[in-house]
This record gives sequence, structure tokens and C-alpha cells, in this order.
Amino acid sequence: MLKAAAGAMTDANLEFKNERPHMGVIVGLEFDFEATNFHQRWNLSNSVKTWIKKHPLKLNEKQKESWLKLLREESGPPLSHIRTLGALGGIVASRIAKEFRFGGPSFIVSCGEASGLKALEKGIRFLQNQETNCMLVGAIDLCGDIRSMITSNKITPFSKQNKIHPFDISADGTVPGEGAAAVVLKRLDNAIQDGDRIYSVIQGIGSASGGGIQERTPSKESYILSLKRCFQDANISPASISYVETHGSGDRLQDTLESEALCDYFSITPDTNGRRCALGSVKSNVGHTGAAAGLVSLVKTSLCLYQEIIPPLNNFTEPIDSLSKTKIFHVPACPQFWLRDRQDGSRRACVASMTSDGNCMHVVLEGFEYSSTDRLSAETHKRVSKERKRPLGNIPYGLFAIEGDTKKSLIERLDLLLLQVKRKPPALSDDIETLARSWYRENRLNPDKKYAVSISTKSVSQLEGLISHAKDAVLSDTLPRSNGHDRVHYSLNHLGLSGETAFVFPGSGNHYISMGVGIGVHWPDILRKMDAKTLQLKTQLLPECFVPQRLSWSPGWEKEANDKIISDPLNMIFGQVAHGGVVSNLMKSFKIKPSAVIGYSLGESAGLFAMGAWPDRGQMLKRMQSTDLFTTSLAGRCNAARKAWGIPSNDDVNWCVAAVNRSADRVRQAIKNLPTTHLLIINTADECVIGGRKIHVEQAIKALGCEAVFLKGVITVHCDAVEPVAEAYKALHIFPTAQIEGLRFYSCALGKSYELSSESTASSILNQALFGFDFPAIINQAYK
Repeated sequence: MLKAAAGAMTDANLEFKNERPHMGVIVGLEFDFEATNFHQRWNLSNSVKTWIKKHPLKLNEKQKESWLKLLREESGPPLSHIRTLGALGGIVASRIAKEFRFGGPSFIVSCGEASGLKALEKGIRFLQNQETNCMLVGAIDLCGDIRSMITSNKITPFSKQNKIHPFDISADGTVPGEGAAAVVLKRLDNAIQDGDRIYSVIQGIGSASGGGIQERTPSKESYILSLKRCFQDANISPASISYVETHGSGDRLQDTLESEALCDYFSITPDTNGRRCALGSVKSNVGHTGAAAGLVSLVKTSLCLYQEIIPPLNNFTEPIDSLSKTKIFHVPACPQFWLRDRQDGSRRACVASMTSDGNCMHVVLEGFEYSSTDRLSAETHKRVSKERKRPLGNIPYGLFAIEGDTKKSLIERLDLLLLQVKRKPPALSDDIETLARSWYRENRLNPDKKYAVSISTKSVSQLEGLISHAKDAVLSDTLPRSNGHDRVHYSLNHLGLSGETAFVFPGSGNHYISMGVGIGVHWPDILRKMDAKTLQLKTQLLPECFVPQRLSWSPGWEKEANDKIISDPLNMIFGQVAHGGVVSNLMKSFKIKPSAVIGYSLGESAGLFAMGAWPDRGQMLKRMQSTDLFTTSLAGRCNAARKAWGIPSNDDVNWCVAAVNRSADRVRQAIKNLPTTHLLIINTADECVIGGRKIHVEQAIKALGCEAVFLKGVITVHCDAVEPVAEAYKALHIFPTAQIEGLRFYSCALGKSYELSSESTASSILNQALFGFDFPAIINQAYK
């Protein structure tokens, strides 16, 4: 516990030897089984008598005394007055107070698994009552002690799988963990004044007790009462909580009680937007840490709020019955950036703990808004920025750039890289990013060099082989082969600084499950900056669609998740527009500056928003949600196509889109007698996209004798089906438009770059929606 306390002090920039008369310490702990070590020594005289009777030993009194003395010496030291004091639990807090010169309250509390949170509650009250200025709160339990494990297993049986599966149908018990946790508490104003780094802000805390006599769980009523008291103390709505760090022990009885209570309480005030709250449990990571469990959960959740990351729940696939029907919660399968709509306020989480003897505790935490305060020092902001850059640590990929003025110098640099790989320290044997970063620091890029080769790989062990391939490519002037994630790049046509870069934004239908998740967790600053510029980033990025919020991850979930995306055109359209902004911001953060922006279909709008020519995605979302263009006119019943093609109201339009591997000329020939089938887009010299009523599209595919890939969820655009709503479609795309210096924007409809204005951009997008476009022609024009 002393080590954990010292770590917390160091982390809080508190010097060890300074006197702190207004700082106290409270430690949560349970019975220390080491205190039973003296019992064996005390009982040895009785044990010797028993052993002599059981195994007839002919010992005289002197021999008995000698044997007893020897046994006592082997059993450990006697209990002296000094050791009596040292064996008392209360001495833990006192020793910490003495070591760090605290003058405030110092004592221990005990409340089973909630001991750490009970200590936290006491520390909070001391601060609220102005009795102290700072508190160190800790908790410790050494659950790995065999005596502790035997006792715990009798009360709450351990898992036979040696894994904790919180809330999962395969759960069969918990697994012991052990350790200590410590946090430093201050009043918020004092922490800001002192320039402290703030992990989270405690908004409320509550507790209740009941049950725990007939069964090893509290009553559901006491769990709900604890929640109610906690939220009353915080004076906030449960609907503002987006993550609950549960007790989640993996014990079926406890998990059922907890999930039922959570569902009952949170259903009273559900999120008005139908968004789900994430569930997690640190026990699936570190085991059940006994008296420290509650505080360990609080530490984890505070770190998640600080890093703005929603954590996954390990070892979870399928929920228990009590959780399976709820629409309030979801269980994340992977870490993800903690998206929020800034207009709703700070991120909030709830931490839960309960004991086998009927106690419950809950804490509401809130993230601290670093971006909205100027009261912290520049040094603190710099520290926070550095700590939050890479919340998941290093990326399992490395990029190595090697340059030279001649092929010979390029080979020499490759040999130098090979030497560095062979001499790498053992600590870097599996750390490809650190190795790549070391190479970059020692070999800064120089764009004036004539030759360059790059190597990208996810494996240190593969790097030597890739260096050899790179040397072969340079010596033979051939393009190297690629192999999955491991690639060597070497160009025979050295464009250098003379070439230009274009950002090309794809069209609708290029979405995928988990779109943007990796960027959010590996480069969170990208989303933080976007969050600072809009009040509705979460609404715009649609995480409930692209980062599925599910309670079941059984086989087949991917199809269900994809079906949800294509069930509403707005999901596909706006999700991809927003994602285009995320990716382009990432590229710009790498100092990649484009000279041109080319959009394919929807990509034209995505590019205008991403590059800042159109300023407000939020306004576009509001417009799209308030029009019938994407519900009944261009999608759903497809009323615009119905009107354009004279389809009776009682007949289905059956709009269908397919990519076919045939040239535009052959497609035009095949569809000339199919009145509702249209050539929508020319993709390449031998691939096109066609669309129309399903029966006619299928006839066209049969006539072409080609392969076809059917595209789901695409609205009725790029043909005359848009004509009845052309005015409304154009109005949807009229925005104040900014000129971006040094950047050319290309129009799909015009097939060339054009001057941006509110009128020209809206007309460009309307015309491609009415008449389709030839994408190779745009690319060829961009190259000229």
C-alpha cells in the first residue's frame, strides 16, 4: 500500500518530505490473513500434546520443552508489543501518514469489496466540510493468499475456466486478483488553482444496504436505492451517463441481480435519442481484487474519462437472460473514442460496487474539460496533451523511409537499417513502432534526395526480409511485390517535389463496420479538434451504426450491423461524409497538403465539407433530417422515380443498382430498349454502374452476359429520377462557400475543376445527380 501511495503522490507532483498538516489518508482494507500467523505459534503446546497421543512418542518433559521451543522458533517470531501494533490494520494508514508527514485524519475502513469506495466517501466528506485541503485515498487486498482464496471460494465460487465472463451466459464464477490502488483528492477549485492534472471530477456518491443474508448478494432494492442516492447527490439525470463500470464479478447470481437493477433504474429516465449506455468491468482484466475492487474500478473509469476512451468488456459474447432484452445498454467489443455531443455537456460515467453481505455503493464521475479552461498553466496543458496522444500505446505497425542521392547510397542506407535491426535491444523485439520512430529520429527526411524506398510492416521479425526485397528492387529497377501488411515501396518514376497530391473522396456504399474506430483510439486528437468545432460530433459520426452498440457478438452480428446501416440512407450518406472529414484531418495532421480535391458521387460533398469549403456538416444533417428526399422521394417508395417514370402508386418501383464489368458503349447498347435502366456512372474503361427497376436491371445484366455486384442502400440518383425533386435537391446543397487557397476542386458533372461559389457547388452536385458522370474523364483531366 505504501508503494501505491507513493506512486499517487508522485503522479500528483507532491513532494514526499514536505509537511502537510491539512492532508489526510484513508485506506480501505479487509481482514489480513497474515494476522493469523501467530495462532499456530500460540497453539503449539496443544498441538504437541495431540501429536504425542496420536503418534506415541516417548519423550520426557525436558525433551518436550526442547521440541516445543524448536517448533516455536521455526513458526516465526513471538508476538511482542511492537509486533502487536504492527499487526493491527489501522497501522497501514498511520504509517503512510508518518512517511509523507500528513497532519490530517488517518484511519482505515472496511466494507468488503466496497472498502475502497467507502474510504473515498469519507475523504470526500472531509473535503466538503473544509476539514482538509487534500486527501490520499487507498485500498488494498492480497486475495492471492491461499487462506483468503479458500474462504472466498466458499462464499463466491471461483471460475473453473480461470476466466471472468461478466454478464455472459458462459460465466461460472470469478477469479482472484490482488493489488493496491491510491488516488489523491482535492476540491476542484483547489486542483485548478494548483495547476494539477485532473483525471476526473466526482459529482456524487451514494450507498445502501440490504440482503446478503440468505444469498451472497444485496437485494435489488438496495442496489437501486444506492443508485438513487448517488444521482441525487450528483443532482444529474441518469440519462447523461454514457458508461457504467459495473461490479461485474462473473458470478451468475451477482451479475443477474446487478443487471436487473441497472435495467430497472436506468429505464426510468432513458436517453431521449435512444442511445445506449456502455457496460464494463475491470474484473475481466485484473480479476476480483477484494477490498480494492471498488477503487480499482474508479481508477479505471477515471483513466477512461481522462483519455476519452470507452473500454471493451473482455470475455463477453452473449448476455445473460436478465440483460438480453434491454435497449438501454450495450457491451463494447473494442476500445473506441468516447464520442459526445458537446451541447450535452461533459462525458459522465457511473462506478458500481457491491458486497456479498448486502452493501452497495455508486459513484458518478465526470470528465474535466481541458479545452474550455484557461485557468491551468501552459505546462499542465502540455503534459495533458502529451499523455493523451496515444491512449492505447504504440501502434503495431512501422514505416521506414530510406533516402539517397544515388542507388549506391540508397543501398548503403538500407544496410544501415539492417544493422540497426540486428542490434536492436531485447525490449524492442516486438515493438515495431518504437524501432521505426528511432530510425526516423536518427534519419530525418530530406525531400531533395533523388531516390527513396519505404518499408511498412507490422512485424520486427519480417523486417530483415523486407530490407532484402527492397535492395533487390533498387538494384534491379523493378517494382517490389506486396504481401499483406508487409510492403516495400519503390517507384521507378521519381516525382519528388514536382508532383502534386489529390485527396479523392469515395462515394456512397464504401462504408464498413468499425469505420473510423482505429483513428479515434490511435489518433484521438483528430476527434478532439473536430469536437471543439461542432456541438454535435457524435450525432454526425453515427457511432451507433458504424461502431455497433450491441449486446450480442455471436456469429452473424456483422450482417445485422450492416443491415442497420443500409436500413436508412441517412446512415450511409452522413456517416461517410463525416468519416471523410476524419480521414482528411488525419492526413493533414501528417503534413500532407493536397493540391486537388476529387469526389466520386457523394464524395464531392464530402470533400467540400472536409476541406472547409462548406463550413457546417451539422446544418446539412438538420436539412437532411427535415426533408422527405431521403425517406420517400429518392428512397423508400421512391416517389420521384415513380413520377418520372409514370409508375402507378400501387406498383413497387424496386430500385436496383449494380456495378457491372462491361464498357460504357456496351452498356448503352444493352439498355437502349429498357426504359427505366440507366448508365449511372462510368468507373473504368470496362466497369460501369447501372440502375433502374430491378426487373429491367436484371435483363440488362443478362443481355451483357457479365458479372454484377449489387449495391444496397443507394438512393435513386445519377439519372432522370431526380428531375421531379431537382429544385429541392439543389436547395439542400446551397451553403456559404469559402475559397481555399492553393486547392482545386473538381466537379463530377463538369469533368474538370471549377471556381467555388454557393451557386456553382450546388449546381455541380445537382447535375451529377441528374446526369451521372464519367469518373476516368475527371481523373484524366486532373492529371493534365
